Amino acid sequence: NDLFRYVLGTPSELAFRAVTPFSSIDTTLFLWSAQGELLAKDDDGGGNLESLIATRPWPRGDYVLAHRPFSESATTVG
Repeated sequence: NDLFRYVLGTPSELAFRAVTPFSSIDTTLFLWSAQGELLAKDDDGGGNLESLIATRPWPRGDYVLAHRPFSESATTVG
């Protein structure tokens, strides 16, 4: 399980992608607001077993991105 914090000082267009070229791990991505609201999640949108939260405009603010194996997926941070 990996957690990443992103701070956007200005609105930005971003995409988040989990790439596992040397592994058969099925990944899942979750993106939360700083207030704990689940904003986006993806299992296999990046093709094969890779996750992709597509490019879109995100308002300025703090975000938390979680990268987890599919078998450990949950919708809570931590």
